[in-house]
Amino acid sequence: MSGELHESWVAEPSAVPLARASVAAFAQGAGATLDVLDDIRLAVSEAATNVVLHAYLGTAPGPLDVHAHFDGRRLEVEVCDEGRGLRARPDSPGLGIGLPLISAVTESVQISGPESRPNRVTMTFNLDAVRHAIA
Repeated sequence: MSGELHESWVAEPSAVPLARASVAAFAQGAGATLDVLDDIRLAVSEAATNVVLHAYLGTAPGPLDVHAHFDGRRLEVEVCDEGRGLRARPDSPGLGIGLPLISAVTESVQISGPESRPNRVTMTFNLDAVRHAIA
């Protein structure tokens, strides 16, 4: 069994819960376990929040795109933007734990950009997994 999801919002705070709910509903429809659904919600929230807070700094908010597909029991989620890319920010309003947290609750995570557009965080989940232990 397989399926795809494509959604887009303006990268504003109100988009974060929409992205989280959309991907969670898609994963639930694919039969994700409750533990995995919690991990997906957390990872998508963190990735989308990073786009809202950092991608379009100093400019008008641009797109926050979410793509997801599953094939068998593996779900891949991409959170994409057209912003400035991943850069260190000593003035960051966040705690700096978003990406490590995403890494802790996913099977794998890859970050690309800004040299290859769009910027993207690609997260992979095993839909049958039990809760990841966060160290």
